Amino acid sequence: MFSHTKMKVTFALFVILIALSTLMIVLTSTTSAKPESNAATSGACNTNSKYPYTEVIQKSILFYEAQRSGKLPASTKQRVPWRSDSALNDGKDKGIDLTGGWYDAGDYVKFNLPMAHSAVVLGWGILEFRDAYESCGLLSDALDEVRWATDYLLKCWRGNELYVQVGDGYIDHNYWVRPEQMTMSRPSFSVTPSKPGSDVAGDTSSALAIASILFKTKDPAYSATLLKAAEQVFRFGDQYRGKYSDSVPVAAEFYGSSGFIDELAQAAAFLNMATGNSTYLNKAKQLYTQGSLGSTPWAYSWDGKDAAVQVLLYKLTKEAGYKTAVESFMKAFMPGGSVPYTPKGLAFRSQWGVLSYAGEWCHHAPSFNNSNSNHAGSSIANAALLGLMAAKNGVQQTSYVNWARSQIHYMLGDTGRSFVVGFGVNPPNTPHHVGSSCPPCNWSQGTACPACGWDNLSAPGPNPNVLYGALIGGPNQSDYFVNDRSDYVTNEPADDYNAGFQSALAGLQYFVGKV
Repeated sequence: MFSHTKMKVTFALFVILIALSTLMIVLTSTTSAKPESNAATSGACNTNSKYPYTEVIQKSILFYEAQRSGKLPASTKQRVPWRSDSALNDGKDKGIDLTGGWYDAGDYVKFNLPMAHSAVVLGWGILEFRDAYESCGLLSDALDEVRWATDYLLKCWRGNELYVQVGDGYIDHNYWVRPEQMTMSRPSFSVTPSKPGSDVAGDTSSALAIASILFKTKDPAYSATLLKAAEQVFRFGDQYRGKYSDSVPVAAEFYGSSGFIDELAQAAAFLNMATGNSTYLNKAKQLYTQGSLGSTPWAYSWDGKDAAVQVLLYKLTKEAGYKTAVESFMKAFMPGGSVPYTPKGLAFRSQWGVLSYAGEWCHHAPSFNNSNSNHAGSSIANAALLGLMAAKNGVQQTSYVNWARSQIHYMLGDTGRSFVVGFGVNPPNTPHHVGSSCPPCNWSQGTACPACGWDNLSAPGPNPNVLYGALIGGPNQSDYFVNDRSDYVTNEPADDYNAGFQSALAGLQYFVGKV
């Protein structure tokens, strides 16, 4: 037994150690000033990579939190201090609740086609690379973000009517104001049997089906609700066929759809995964043939799911024809293929969202056209993601992983600058994003906010609020980029840009130490 004296000494030492530990924690948090969460699971997360993928994924999740619309979580869970509740009247023009979801890009319209697509890509990345998320302590936050989208998408399904947009781009883009202080009209738009939207229905079904798998163990009741709605929305989209942008003309020049067979095929494949029902697999294969989805797609994007269907059907069937289609798609993007490269090594599909998907329609000016622009990050991040998914399923693993790594590393800083806000060397600091550009507002204290208006678009210097984790449009075909808030082509972020990017990062994390 210890004597009382020894106990006192031991207790004093214990108190000193606690105090020192607390001081170190305070000093560390003060020095880093990084709003990150979910520390990696000790000893399980392989961080032996050139860039800290887990940190970038954490920041990407924060980007989606900054994009949230509706009633935000309690202040103790709110990690983006310059955001608060917004658009709480969405849907009231139709007598329903359509609050929630994500704002599309640097503006405040909720376009459900790219939103549902973003939820699909994020959820699919978690599904395929769950080990990376789980071992690195990222899974809970990632699932929360998917659920933020699917909670909203569930509200949009009304039995025989699917709401597909809140807000009008032409109205929205006349204002430069915080989302919390919006007063402009935000009309709601839907598709119905007489005004169909098979494309957005397909993507909505896919997002709900994937989420039903992700939440099957964590929340069985929610999973069942998601799956029931996913099947209903798929039947609705398949029975009443048509493009949503024909039925909702106000969406056409922002996200004009080129077709819907690919979205329906993708949804059928995910429903097969969610239910195990072979009827859905047969339906996906039938649609694949009907839509000639085996030809080499131009890219994988919010508007084109052909390449994703090729990867899914190869995963589900292991049939050689689907593998050949996947390899043909990847060959086009890799060196020597049909996609050109910048001098510093970025595959360059098109300026809009060069880093994610090339060929995005302009978020702000539908008439804009510039053949020298790329949205490189978007198209290339999406191609990298599909390459990593193919690699995980045994297709040219080393080749595809190395190529994906080279493209994502370009975005993270291999050319001497990062294209991710708040990360790496010389990152972008003037993203074309209204909320980020406004002076900070202390919502919790209820004090008057500094004014925010069009002067903030052209204000000198970095955005006052750091939009952590946002992948911006990216450089031109000569690798040229300049911070310019007014240039929405190169400086604007978007939900669909980050979706492929984040899931590709998860894929690279999965392959750390393997390839």
